[in-house]
Amino acid sequence: MPQLTGDEQSDPVEGTKKSGGRRPTIYDIARLTDLSPSTVSRGLSNPGRLNSETEKRIRAAAEVLGYRANAQARALHSGRTGNIGLVVPVISHPVFSGIVRGVENSVMSAGFRAMLAETGGRPDQEVAALGRLSSSVDGFVLVSPRTAEHSLRSAAGFRPLVLVNRDVDGIPSVTPAVDAGYREAVEHLAELGHESIVSMSVEESLWVGVRRREALNRAAAERGMEVRDVEAAGLRLADGAANLAILGSHPADAVFTYNDLMAVGILHAAHSEGIRVPDAFSLVGHDDVFGADFVIPQLSTIRPPTSELGAAAVARLIVEIEGKTAAPVELPTTFVERDSTGPAPR
Repeated sequence: MPQLTGDEQSDPVEGTKKSGGRRPTIYDIARLTDLSPSTVSRGLSNPGRLNSETEKRIRAAAEVLGYRANAQARALHSGRTGNIGLVVPVISHPVFSGIVRGVENSVMSAGFRAMLAETGGRPDQEVAALGRLSSSVDGFVLVSPRTAEHSLRSAAGFRPLVLVNRDVDGIPSVTPAVDAGYREAVEHLAELGHESIVSMSVEESLWVGVRRREALNRAAAERGMEVRDVEAAGLRLADGAANLAILGSHPADAVFTYNDLMAVGILHAAHSEGIRVPDAFSLVGHDDVFGADFVIPQLSTIRPPTSELGAAAVARLIVEIEGKTAAPVELPTTFVERDSTGPAPR
């Protein structure tokens, strides 16, 4: 490969130096892909601006060469920090950890660094994190925020902001299209002869909870099925026995729970009581967390595209950082059929 000139070596979008040799640059990727350096730079710095095949060629060549964008060099060149703030309620939660993984992978590929803040799901801590990190980042990805809409709009006026699992007018968002997963699940149950459904959750006004409840009601109405909303004792695995007792007062052919942990808790309690699922009732969770297919019976559930939500949020945030407007995006959920759903009880 030809020796690079001094001008080429000072390019602001240069890679991280590999052990024992010089760092690969966008000029090396350009030669390998037969593209111009400016095209390579756009593909690495602004995902979504080139066609997908060209971006795939660029990413593949970058991987072969061991290229990693140097965020510090680009920050000096552009006057930006090279950092993206990621604000999440609970890092250890399986859904949020999947979104975090998607964000971090995309941030690294785009040559930024992620600065992570955990809020415990508290609106005051979300606002505090936005204020604390504002001078150190170029923009924020805010996951499942509970902050009031007017506060979110105010924050978006200071730094580019993309929401995940929340939709607020005037702010770019990436959300799961929950209708698809619930429609698939309800059609599956209808084909098995089910006529009545209990939707078990806690009394709350979270945006995502409202969206799920509405999607289930729409899907059931299309098939002429009855849905009853029942307040759960709690969302945790440990609430299984109490939730099973509540279900005893609200018999139905099938039960939908707010999350998989609640569903697994019900399965454990049912096993202890000698109640067989799905013979007594079919059970559908939500999230498809790790271990949902380890329980007996394996849990049927609705799977959100967690990692993809994080990646899409980063792509849209970069568009906003570049001074353009990013359109809201919905990514479809899917129903995962396993052993906890079966023919309706007779």
